[in-house]
Amino acid sequence: MIKWQGFFEKPSQFSPFEHILHEELPYDAYDEEHQLFYNKDTISFCIESNPLTGANEEVLKLINNLLVTGFPEGCILQVHLFASPKIGPILDKWNQSRLNSNPIFEYLTKARIGHLTQSAYKSLLTDESVLLRDFRLYFSVIFDKGDTEKSLREILIVREQLLSALRTLGVPYKIVQVEEFIALMREWIAPNDKIDVEKVIWNPNDTLNAQISGQPKPIDIRSNFLQIGEEFEIRPLVVEQYPQQWPLWGMQSLIGDLFHINQSLCSPFYFSFSLYFPSQTRQRDRATLKSTRWRRLHESPIRRFLPITGYVTQEWENVNRKVALGEKFIWVMHSLVLYCKRGEGERAVHAAENLFSLNGWKLKPTLYTTLPVWLASLPMSLNKEWLEAMHGLGFAKTMLHSSASQLLPIIAESKGTPDPRLLLVGRRGQLFGWDPFHNEKAGGNFNICVVGKPGSGKSVVMQELQLSILASGGRVWVIDIGRSAQKTCELVGGQLIDFAPNSQICINPFSDLESLTEDDLKMLKPLITNMALKKRDATDIEDSFIEEAITSVWNDYGSNTTITLIAHWLESQSEDLVAKELGRMLYPYTSQGMYGRLWNGKNTINFDNPYVLLELDNLESTKDLQTVVLLAYLHRVSNALFLGDRNQRKMCVMDEVWALLNGCRVTEFIQAFARRARKHNGSIMLGTQDISDFFSSQAGEISFRISDWLIMLQQKGESIDRFIEKGQKKVDAYQEKLMKSLRTVNGRYSEMMICGDNWYAVGRLFLDPFSQILYSSKAQEYQAVHDLREKGYSLPEAIALVAKEVQRGKGN
Repeated sequence: MIKWQGFFEKPSQFSPFEHILHEELPYDAYDEEHQLFYNKDTISFCIESNPLTGANEEVLKLINNLLVTGFPEGCILQVHLFASPKIGPILDKWNQSRLNSNPIFEYLTKARIGHLTQSAYKSLLTDESVLLRDFRLYFSVIFDKGDTEKSLREILIVREQLLSALRTLGVPYKIVQVEEFIALMREWIAPNDKIDVEKVIWNPNDTLNAQISGQPKPIDIRSNFLQIGEEFEIRPLVVEQYPQQWPLWGMQSLIGDLFHINQSLCSPFYFSFSLYFPSQTRQRDRATLKSTRWRRLHESPIRRFLPITGYVTQEWENVNRKVALGEKFIWVMHSLVLYCKRGEGERAVHAAENLFSLNGWKLKPTLYTTLPVWLASLPMSLNKEWLEAMHGLGFAKTMLHSSASQLLPIIAESKGTPDPRLLLVGRRGQLFGWDPFHNEKAGGNFNICVVGKPGSGKSVVMQELQLSILASGGRVWVIDIGRSAQKTCELVGGQLIDFAPNSQICINPFSDLESLTEDDLKMLKPLITNMALKKRDATDIEDSFIEEAITSVWNDYGSNTTITLIAHWLESQSEDLVAKELGRMLYPYTSQGMYGRLWNGKNTINFDNPYVLLELDNLESTKDLQTVVLLAYLHRVSNALFLGDRNQRKMCVMDEVWALLNGCRVTEFIQAFARRARKHNGSIMLGTQDISDFFSSQAGEISFRISDWLIMLQQKGESIDRFIEKGQKKVDAYQEKLMKSLRTVNGRYSEMMICGDNWYAVGRLFLDPFSQILYSSKAQEYQAVHDLREKGYSLPEAIALVAKEVQRGKGN
């Protein structure tokens, strides 16, 4: 029911809310064939699209042209940018992408969803407003009913022009269906704290306003806000004053400052912009009359007492000149509607007023006009009479279309890629997913370079992406030094290759081959060369002998080939000292040599496991062995990639292995892998602390050049400067500022900038408590998990207990 306070000395009698809603909402019927809404006095349609993530002069030119030619006199265009708390569909899509039947992935998924779900209305952080949102953009166009047949043709033409403009902008869009509209209006009229969009069944035999009302909550109308039920307040504000100059691309600053985290809107909201296209003849006559009057005042003696007459006269003359050149007059009205939990309205209003004020805009709370302003801000709710009333109250203003085009609230944050893998949060709260395997660039690849200084969360991001690939049914091969991924490997039941002194590992590269292909030979030759010559390049004759040795022994022994047999074949070439020397230099890798147990016998590595981790930490003191182990592993990875299911996503990960890449023969592998990986649904992900590492070696430069994706976490400013100077990636001043603003708050989030071909986004990775401990490399937390394992706890149990203790220490 509805109650009025602040208007009378005593509260009036309660009136049924359903009755008021039926009277006030204009929505009547829906034309399913033409997808049009028939309201009390108007016909309208509604389109939803993704918001733009930025704008330039070309976008502005398109909008100006649309405002001039796309809308006939008498119609109304409404634009709504909605920061929706209904993040459930995004989380559901992320959940559905995780197909792995391993129970641990189900646990990890539930933990992450549970952690994020609570933040649609309550900030993730105590000292920073981080509300998760899904920015949604709506365009609705309203026509007087008039001649129905004529109106129908006109409306469909206007709709097609608007759809054509959206196609040109390259944003996804759809015509809003009646069920979607009812669900949206219920969300705006009767807000709740659920994160899922309501499922609606349209009844064509009932009016839309009755179906929108649904089961109403009591509404208490105060002087400057509406209280809905016991939980929510609706706070409408109108724009009272605009800046003198304002660019379209500045509209993104009004949903939160990208560089000043505390300048934000701390509640769900929608930003409404209504544009009425009046009779241009009448508006031109009024402009001419006002210009004449002000000119006469300026030419009269009264100008001595009113110095402003000169400025105003000049302004009106400028207006008339622009009109003569084709400018159109438009009535506009901006309103910002905040949806706040009860008792939080004043704080939300203050935050909004402060944010807009810092950008030169002035917001005005609605005093005793709350209900009509709110109703006027709803989609497809306006008509000419409503706007005239708003104009009379000073809420609507007249301006030229070139000014109005700069004020459309159509810019928000990126919504990511269609298939979410890595789940991130934009600085203004947009929850989005990113998938490196979604690359629309012709001939593009799925390879990734990841950079982040120590403590930035680089390894965390890389592990999170690995698990997302595994969870979706993919395969991951990891090369690591430092054991950052060891807990992850154990948790998912992966295959750990760790060269401990007592390990019984054999990595004979021949034992699993069914045939010796040209590609196998290209991988095996650098391996044998590195064993014999270490980092020295082979001469032509040495290269020939190594190739002949491999093929000859394979022809005789097949998959029973070993390094010992290859060394014996070389030494048996008694007529050539070069071959004999090569055979002798292979001695450490023969059955009698110090590394022999690793290379002679049957391969013991289970490459059928979807997660295989090569941990090189125990080989730090034997760099020559590290290198050949790496090459042997890469050979196995290459075979698994190219012989595997092409529908399965596969990723090879190398984190902090630059000391091995520099000078070793991995360059050939990287080039060969990159050339064929896309066709086999494969990706290479390389991580390093400093982006300049990519330009300190041939292997690094090749790696960067063949990677279409760059994930940059916090970097030193001078490293970014050197990167830009190299010119390896086109970076404008705005992107440079974003890169230098990236930060990581330990225990809270890691911030990154993902750059692709003509696309980039800044996102934050928020981990649930369990994942924080899983990925943690902090000595205290690592030791706590280890100690619990020693007491007999399983790894998941140990991580959960440590996570609980850490959260208790934080007061959560």
